[in-house]
Amino acid sequence: MSKDDLAIVVDDQDNILGYKKSGDVVDERIRITAIWIENSQGQVLIAQRHHSKRLHPLLWGPSAAGTVEKGENYLVCAQRELFEELGVSNASLQEFSKQIYQYREVNGKRACMWYRLTLDYPTEKFILQEDEVEQIKWVEKTWLVQDLTDNPSNYVPSSKTWPKLFNL
Repeated sequence: MSKDDLAIVVDDQDNILGYKKSGDVVDERIRITAIWIENSQGQVLIAQRHHSKRLHPLLWGPSAAGTVEKGENYLVCAQRELFEELGVSNASLQEFSKQIYQYREVNGKRACMWYRLTLDYPTEKFILQEDEVEQIKWVEKTWLVQDLTDNPSNYVPSSKTWPKLFNL
């Protein structure tokens, strides 16, 4: 999403209030999607945000994520982000959970719809969007839980919810 694309602004119950250029969002709650990819071995694909990102550069986050734009619903956005960031199309995304949250920094209010996907791709098969994703890796769930505890500053703020959300 570019800073000129229109984000969907919502209230605390996820009702649409209007639209605002992404670059102008300061204290409004916006809609986002996040995709949690696991493989058949039970590993999780995590993605490191590109070093040029305005928010959370070089932090690790979910497999793919992004802002829902005007004219999209959560699913359409999730499918677009999955294709743009990882080159995956025609995936059977399963709606998993909606979170309404806020973290401390400016521009930290979100209504996030999580989707799940099982995919057995080696990392080399993914096509990374160069200005969004620095790198990806498959990790064991036990390793991820321990690393979230030991190195929380390496992860996006919402990662603190992952162990409970995904029964890690």
